[in-house]
Amino acid sequence: DILQRDYDFDNSDFLSFLAYKNFYLVDKSVTNYPKTYLSLASSLNGQHVHDLLPDRVKELQDKTFVYNVMKDNWFLRLLHERGYTSYQAGGWWGPTRINRFMHKNINLYASTDEFKALLINTTVNKGIRGALSGTQYIDSMINFHNPHGYENLMYQVETIKKLTRDPGPNFVLMHVLSIHEPYIFDEGCVAGGESYTPDYNVYLRQLQCSNAIFEDIISHILANSGRPVIIIVQSDEGPITHDMSEKNWLDNTDEELQRHMRILHAIHSTYPLSLYPDMTPVNTFRTIASDIFGVPLEPLPDTSYVYESQAQPFQFTDVTHIVR
Repeated sequence: DILQRDYDFDNSDFLSFLAYKNFYLVDKSVTNYPKTYLSLASSLNGQHVHDLLPDRVKELQDKTFVYNVMKDNWFLRLLHERGYTSYQAGGWWGPTRINRFMHKNINLYASTDEFKALLINTTVNKGIRGALSGTQYIDSMINFHNPHGYENLMYQVETIKKLTRDPGPNFVLMHVLSIHEPYIFDEGCVAGGESYTPDYNVYLRQLQCSNAIFEDIISHILANSGRPVIIIVQSDEGPITHDMSEKNWLDNTDEELQRHMRILHAIHSTYPLSLYPDMTPVNTFRTIASDIFGVPLEPLPDTSYVYESQAQPFQFTDVTHIVR
């Protein structure tokens, strides 16, 4: 509804494809948090972030802890204990570019020097990072952009498709950034260079090309996998404008928060799962752990939070009543 309301774009073809492939469309889903690192940390650990954080982290406002629990997360450990082989297909964003806790990282251009990237991400002022972005030294450490983004994405798609022939069991986490600036697709959905143009039409082109990639991967997995399959298509956050990102979250309008917090959330499962229309990402992997692996877990409240300012990223305000 957000794409239709704010972008005058009808995404029903992709939603119909998902429904045809027996996905459950969580049509009232919203993200639990407004930023990727918070959303992924919450979802992969099956907890709200404020319940994950020790008091010392809250006091220091230390994002490093959240990055660490996002990588060394509860659900990944649960799968490793049950004999799963894990793969991560990250992009240019430092915290998911490579994960040493995964058995294999599918990323042609990932730097393995996590410390330098983490140092820049967590200690250098945002304005200074922006000013330095574009210099070879900084870009090589933090990957503000990646001139091989399209090539890397196509490599990841083909590698994941090949895994359908693997006897498994496998867990693949793919963090797709093609709908995020820098935009990589031209009008033919092939490599179009990089663009930071704040143009709705360019954004929608990236969305349509990404939809086609998802359809390709999903169709291949379902047609070729000889074992039970779970596929989760889940946004960590929705569209955001530059104006929104520069303001404190609570200074945004209700419509802006709705645009950013309402997400695509769809699940295909060979196994029966206890899914429901307003389920949020914090309960995705909790439900799988409970229904498939027998872990005694109840759903958590499907609440959504924002923080007031970048300087206090763990001071949360409940905005569920606004974004629903």
